[in-house]
Amino acid sequence: MNRLRQVARRLTTPSATGRRFLWAAASSSDPSLATAALQCAENIKKQVSRTKSRQLACLAAKDSCFVLVSQSYPSADIDRVVGLLRQQLGSISKNICFSGTVVDHVVLGGTKRPSIGDGLSVIYNHFSDSDGLQLEVHPFYIGDIHGRQRLREVAVGRWHNKVTDRFKEQNTNHTQWVSGHSSVTQAASHMVLPAELATGIVAPALVDFVLFATDKESRQVLDLLDKHFPWAAKTGVVGSQTPFVNGREYTLFADSHIHDSGMVGFAFARNGQHSSSALAVGESKVSHCGLVPISDALRIVRCKGNVILELENGDAAHSLIASVRKRHTEMTKDTGGESRLFAKIIPADYSGNTSAGTSESRQPVVFQVTGGDPAKGGLALDTLRDLSNGQLVQFMMADAQTVSYSNNESNLSDALLMFGAADFGDGSLRAPVICAKGTLPAVFGGVTEGGFVYSTRSASLTPASGHNSGNSVLSGSVECSVPGSTVTVALNLPGSR
Repeated sequence: MNRLRQVARRLTTPSATGRRFLWAAASSSDPSLATAALQCAENIKKQVSRTKSRQLACLAAKDSCFVLVSQSYPSADIDRVVGLLRQQLGSISKNICFSGTVVDHVVLGGTKRPSIGDGLSVIYNHFSDSDGLQLEVHPFYIGDIHGRQRLREVAVGRWHNKVTDRFKEQNTNHTQWVSGHSSVTQAASHMVLPAELATGIVAPALVDFVLFATDKESRQVLDLLDKHFPWAAKTGVVGSQTPFVNGREYTLFADSHIHDSGMVGFAFARNGQHSSSALAVGESKVSHCGLVPISDALRIVRCKGNVILELENGDAAHSLIASVRKRHTEMTKDTGGESRLFAKIIPADYSGNTSAGTSESRQPVVFQVTGGDPAKGGLALDTLRDLSNGQLVQFMMADAQTVSYSNNESNLSDALLMFGAADFGDGSLRAPVICAKGTLPAVFGGVTEGGFVYSTRSASLTPASGHNSGNSVLSGSVECSVPGSTVTVALNLPGSR
């Protein structure tokens, strides 16, 4: 049992009307996936208790279970993990919907220092209310068959899907880029919401939270969700590629189905007119560990799409090149490793104010610099969204020695969900430990090389400055694959704030 790390926490507070909102998390590092599923289910069952009357009142309501499993387990066991959990959790409810994916490692929580390792991590949601109000869960799947285009294109080792590839071939010659706008990164999209989201939700404003797992081609789906559910906080993990595990490009669970591409997840909607302040999910908190600034914040004078062409004061660009070279030499000399260059994009009017509802509520975002020639003033960032003139950019650098979760001192005392990004090609990042402040709850989550997606309500509702703000890097959901980065979300109670 010394290899077993299993934790759970119940978040439940009755309100004046008798509502009882419940999130429960559990994890196990048992080398047998069947045993890990049993242990997680037992922990969940201890937390979710119902009287007979409560069971009868909730027969029509769906519970939900989001599953993350590390790719260390045999493929046959991974394929049947949802069935195992459904069987073990059947005593709680006969109406449970499942979603999730395969990740590199899961978060194995603890009361002080949760760690990253092989195992199984699950989060269970149950809402019951004596007044008949419920937080309804709406499971969904969105993929190529819904008109999604693969903007980042083919992954290494991909097993081609005849159905989706045929769909893509039929539409390749008809793909057009948005005309009449400054965007050169945004393809025309004709996607529509699947029926489970389009007709199953009474009002889009009632959606509080969207939790999902996706492949790396999530941009158009995120834009669709941001458009229809701007009030909802959105958090998701990019699954691990699994062609050498089970022959699938990705492994995405949707109840009894397993998809090899697309996005699967849950949209949680209030069945009742609660005020906007009574939200079940807190804001996302993002941390980028080990990134060191190597320049001042410089204003972007000229850009095109995701490419920075010119910075303020011509000499500033040359100073930046000198700073990069100097820092690169120092880091290579000290560590012998390869360093990477990143760019923090900052709103033009940003002054560190994080209060929602202000023009400065949009926070800076960080992307990896993936190409270009700094000597000629051009740098390409790892984003499918557009930069804008007037925004600020601060260049940062890190290497394998500094990009580590061991440097993460984020306060997770009120968090229950965490996703992270890491480059597991480097041995120093295989099993990092999160050093957090204070006593921690059980944390559900996982870490992958693909990273995660996050958004805040203020990001979806606050227009970004500059032309074509609808496709700005500072609006809507953000894709993050910066190694060492984490996103944490606190799961709160309606009316508790």
